[in-house]
This record gives sequence, structure tokens and C-alpha cells, in this order.
Amino acid sequence: MNKFVLFTFLFAAFVATNAQFFGAGDAFGPAMWSPWPQLVVEKAVQKVRDTPVSAELQPQLDQVVEDLEAGLAQCEELLPLNVYWFYKRCVGVQLKKASNAAAALEAASTAATTQAPA
Repeated sequence: MNKFVLFTFLFAAFVATNAQFFGAGDAFGPAMWSPWPQLVVEKAVQKVRDTPVSAELQPQLDQVVEDLEAGLAQCEELLPLNVYWFYKRCVGVQLKKASNAAAALEAASTAATTQAPA
């Protein structure tokens, strides 16, 4: 009995992880997954753009936004390969990296304004 349960679990896990490889969404109706909602990505990009930084750090923030948009474009290239889990991880890493860089720039800007000589 235990071998049967273990086999059933492993078989179900194998099928679930490889479902997108076999094109289950194309053969049996609409795809079971969809890319990250564009609204979420646009909101995250806008949050990075709206980070309050000093004028001298603004070019660095612009570079962070450009790198984020380039990284998201590279992630989009993964969608035709039917590796959604890798695409999802790629987008998550890009958003986290840009968010951390924007927070660091904001902290540097705040530190520079509070410690500026009067």
C-alpha cells in the first residue's frame, strides 16, 4: 500500500511539473497559467520611478529603471519556451533587485540631506 501511495504521489508531482512542457494548455483548452499581470509589473516599475531621491542621485535611479525594463524584456523571452516557473522567478528577481536598489538610493539621498553641512 505504501509503495502505491508513494508511486502515485511521485507520478502526480512529475505530471504537475512537466505539464507546461507537454503543452497541456494548448491541447486541452486555455493555458493553466498566465504571465504576471501587467498591472503588477507596471505598479512596481512606477514605484521605483517615484522613489524620492536628490537631483544628484536621479541619474542612478534612471539607470535602475532602465536596467529593470531591460531585465523584464529578457524575462519575456522565456514565455515561448513554456518554462513559466523560470519566467516567474526571473521577473521576481528583477523586481526585487530594482526595489532594493531604489531603497538604497533613497536611503543615501536621505542620509546626504540630513548630514549636509548648514
